[in-house]
Amino acid sequence: IIHFHNEKYIPMAIVLSVVFKRIVLTVHGLHFRSPKWNYFTRSVFLIVDVLGSFFVKRLVHCSEYDKKTFEKITFFRQTYFVNNGTVLAKHPQKKEEIIHEDTYVFLGRITPAKNVIKLVQAATKQKIRVDVFGRLDKECKSYVDEFLSIVDKSEYVFYKGEISHEDVFNKMKEYK
Repeated sequence: IIHFHNEKYIPMAIVLSVVFKRIVLTVHGLHFRSPKWNYFTRSVFLIVDVLGSFFVKRLVHCSEYDKKTFEKITFFRQTYFVNNGTVLAKHPQKKEEIIHEDTYVFLGRITPAKNVIKLVQAATKQKIRVDVFGRLDKECKSYVDEFLSIVDKSEYVFYKGEISHEDVFNKMKEYK
């Protein structure tokens, strides 16, 4: 079995699928939707995504929304979904661990694809407290600068920086 773990490998997966029958392609979000790219690049991503969905035998999506999108295109074959998240039930929360009872949490990369600026604007407008954890996308400096500027002006949204994978569950237990 040959496993390709990203959309950028779709062309290689298509070529190798001619020779090898056991190819699996895991897609973590469809890049043609990302405002990070110009329209030409997004069009290329869409074409490659569609070609990959036709030629690669096993296409696994890590987003249920993406799976449903491509089921419409590849209605003649099965698509697969594997949740890219975690099961929190394995890490039960105790009432005494909750520190931030009235705060929402965003945990993810700070990038245009996640549309975090819109979250910050909406939370600020609705006066909802949100703590944001995540790595700043170095490839999108202007987006990150705008995000940090908007957060700095908000009384309700706070950027808490990156958090290590090992610390995620303990940190999330602090929130209701």
